[in-house]
Amino acid sequence: MLDLDTLLAGLETALYPQRWPLTEWLRRPFGGDLEGEAVVLPVVWGGYDQTVWFSTTVALPAPAGRPLVLRLEVPEGLVYLNGRPYQGVDVNHRVVWLPADLEPGTVLEVGIEAYNGRRDDPHTFALAELAVWDAEVHRLIVALQLLRDDPEPAGRDLLSTILPLFAGQATEGWQAGVPQALSILHGGSPEPEAQPGTVHLIGHSHIDVVWLWRLAETRRKCARTFSTALRLIAHCPAFYFTQSQAQLYALVKADYPDLYREIQAQVAAGRWEVEGAVWVEPDGNLPSGESWVRQLLVGQRFFQREFGVTCQVLWLPDTFGYHGALPQILRQAGVDYFCTTKLNWNDTTVFPLDTFWWEGIDGTRLLSHIPPVGLEGLMRVADLHKSWDTYAQQAACPHVLQTYGYGDGGGGPTLDQGVAADLWPHLGIRPAVRVSSVRTFFQAVAATATDLPVWQGELYLEKHRGTYTTHGWIKQENRRLERALYTAELLASLWAWQTGDWDSYPTAGLAAAWEGVLLNQFHDILPGTFIRDAYPDIQATYAEVHAQLEQVIADLEENRPRPAGRCTVFNVLSWSRGDYFILLLEDCTIDGLECQVAGHGQPLNTQVIPAGDMSQPPGLLVYLPDVPPWSTVTLTPEPTGRPLDPAPIPLQTRVLETPYYRLVLSEQGPIQELWSKPLGRPVLTPGQPGNQFQTFRDVPRQWDAWDVDADYQDQPLDLFQLAAMQVTEQGPLRWAVEQTYTTPQGSQLQQTIYLYHASARIDFVTTVDWHETQVLLKAAFPIPIEAATATYEIPFGALGRPVGDAVQFEVPAQGWADLSGETWGVALLNTGKYGYDAPPGWLRLTLLRAPHYPHPIEPWHLTDGARIDQGEHHFTYALYPHAGDWRAADLPRQALALHHPLVSQALPSFHAPLRIEGEGLVVAALKKAEDEPALILRLYESHGRPVTGRITFAQPVVDVTTCDLLERPIEFVPVTDQACALTWRPFEIKSLLIRPAATTDPVPRP
Repeated sequence: MLDLDTLLAGLETALYPQRWPLTEWLRRPFGGDLEGEAVVLPVVWGGYDQTVWFSTTVALPAPAGRPLVLRLEVPEGLVYLNGRPYQGVDVNHRVVWLPADLEPGTVLEVGIEAYNGRRDDPHTFALAELAVWDAEVHRLIVALQLLRDDPEPAGRDLLSTILPLFAGQATEGWQAGVPQALSILHGGSPEPEAQPGTVHLIGHSHIDVVWLWRLAETRRKCARTFSTALRLIAHCPAFYFTQSQAQLYALVKADYPDLYREIQAQVAAGRWEVEGAVWVEPDGNLPSGESWVRQLLVGQRFFQREFGVTCQVLWLPDTFGYHGALPQILRQAGVDYFCTTKLNWNDTTVFPLDTFWWEGIDGTRLLSHIPPVGLEGLMRVADLHKSWDTYAQQAACPHVLQTYGYGDGGGGPTLDQGVAADLWPHLGIRPAVRVSSVRTFFQAVAATATDLPVWQGELYLEKHRGTYTTHGWIKQENRRLERALYTAELLASLWAWQTGDWDSYPTAGLAAAWEGVLLNQFHDILPGTFIRDAYPDIQATYAEVHAQLEQVIADLEENRPRPAGRCTVFNVLSWSRGDYFILLLEDCTIDGLECQVAGHGQPLNTQVIPAGDMSQPPGLLVYLPDVPPWSTVTLTPEPTGRPLDPAPIPLQTRVLETPYYRLVLSEQGPIQELWSKPLGRPVLTPGQPGNQFQTFRDVPRQWDAWDVDADYQDQPLDLFQLAAMQVTEQGPLRWAVEQTYTTPQGSQLQQTIYLYHASARIDFVTTVDWHETQVLLKAAFPIPIEAATATYEIPFGALGRPVGDAVQFEVPAQGWADLSGETWGVALLNTGKYGYDAPPGWLRLTLLRAPHYPHPIEPWHLTDGARIDQGEHHFTYALYPHAGDWRAADLPRQALALHHPLVSQALPSFHAPLRIEGEGLVVAALKKAEDEPALILRLYESHGRPVTGRITFAQPVVDVTTCDLLERPIEFVPVTDQACALTWRPFEIKSLLIRPAATTDPVPRP
């Protein structure tokens, strides 16, 4: 009796009925015009991160009506035919289908851009041949493999029918049984009746923009994978492909224009689905709300411009959690559906839903799906059974999604998988399948699902909690550049509004800067989970963005020099504020004498501040009690006749008395006592010091750069010891204490604690020279408040989380976290950190980690010797005790004031073009509209309460319309007496398109 394994082995031999070895090649290093050497296969080549170019010429034989293929064994590479990129090869794709229209005798130049990968071991190039391909044999092989794996009677019955066709014959005669076997498969095996649901099959390849390789390699990975998908589309009529991330398409367009034109043609033909909506697949928690808007705005506009497509699905399978404002952001950007797989990675509880309504903090709902199999399923019985059998919403929805295809350089789907998807319905195997697209799947769900469950708030991933902290410098740069982009767009918009000169708006420079920031928000860059080779590239991208923004500001300042002896101070925030500003002494002394500073002719309170180890050069601290929104104040030094002495006065005290606090420092450095005079109570738990630098052994079981394990708190360390402390400033405007701590491993922490005469905020300006290994550092404050929840800022809102939760023991936040009781509370603000926790009676900010870099082959192993985050770090955090809860303290504005100090620009005097009234309203952006000389004003309600806001314009406007995040108009807003009123739901985002009267005729009102 012929057994199946014997039949399959024979058919594998018959798959290539004719073969012609290709043994002679020319090898040369990749890049440049280096001479090559002749080699004969097999040949050993490559080393760590090396690419080698192999080339040969092939004269095509007559294939007797069958297709010709190249068979190549290369770990990863791109095949060129006659100098043009044609198809990728890798361990999963070893067959290259030659164009069907090539005539016999044609001489082909074959080139292979062969990449060894990030392993030290070389490869052996052993197999290269031209062969005839038998498509019918291949189809039968795929069918038999599926039937072999089917544990149910239908598969065994079909096999029992097919195997006798080949029994009793020599292997050479099996070819005759192939057509009859295929006829049985195609004609006699309909899908099982009354199957309860359908698995939608999505051909896809997940490609990380940067991870275990640099961006330069990603460019080539895209060419390999995309070209392979194009050949599959041509070779397999049942194959459809889905690919996300506008950035990847932009790279292919720049580097491989011929491939890009093929992609555009297949998108137009409906065989290639463009989905995803965003520029890159970003981290789900760390980018600001406005950064999320730009991911979608830039991504959607790219897809519209290049393919005529507005994406309806946020395809974000591999990101480490998703904040609670995303449903609203997505719906406002034309996205109706959300798909991820990462919550399948939870380390503690099983996420209970697969298809559900995700309800954001504002009440917006988004149809969402988590495929049970995950990101890279295979076209095999086990995966498809899992897709349906473990599907949580079977009763409510008859549709589930499964991707297939190898990612990250694995080349995407294979021909075996494409043929299997086409054959499956004929084999009687359950479940029912459908070759589909992501959009088609969601449309089917929307049309058929009933009584889907609702998930409210964030989608918290119970894993990878270290990504809120790893690579602190990158996170600091991201926050810094988000602030800088806000300021640059604001200044450029105010100038255009004030002058009517819209042509000078720096559109190109700002767009390039945004693209750099958006790129580095990718979900393995901003979280810090990439190999060390990629770090210089990321630094270079940030340097380019800084240079672009500096040029934007320089162009705005051109021909507008700063007045001699004066300084123009600008408030970039949309509300009046009292704040501090430092004039360097060289800018505010006259003949070496101390000066009084006037603002708009009124004398201001000042304080001479000395130079110190931690501070900037000596200067004059000025307090401006009321700086109008989006306006300037000109500071004018006036001599007093008093001699100036900027030298520090030695102060030997550990007790500071200010209008707000009595602060006592312990001999070890932390705050021993903090008494709030306005609150009339201690801020810290008696007997527990505040601003402790708590350290812990941080050795996760795997995924070192990603994870913080729950048991880290059981491994405390006592590393930081006070080395020096002195009070360097003592009123009348500011008090300052400088401290230096060291560790046995050579780390040093220098910090200046600032207290103010007119602000309850206490700032901790910090520099750390970090030289630890697998150590976690937190700043900890004991707070005598019993509360069930702590509140954290997330993009465009805030969210409460349980205090002392065993699962959410490390959580992400934007600018602040707060612990409040019935009458008072304490907030911990920051300018570039994201990880917090709130054990009972504590509020803590995670400052640094020291994990190993991911290993370039096995990233989950702790085998890379280099450590992350070594060296110098600069950051600020602040303590803010307050009366009432976080809303009463207006923490969103307090955090923005810390992020956006008063700035000095050599710009003409500005006065706010509009005034915004409404409690809790915060401006996210003021920018030029994408397609016309008008302004986009984006505001959100930050307190979680409904509010009516009023906007008053300083000059006439033609009209105002609400618009979505893609700047498509929604509704006309009446303007009366140069003012308009609007209402906001709790945490609602509104964007307004404002057309100044000086521009052209208004667009039609919606």
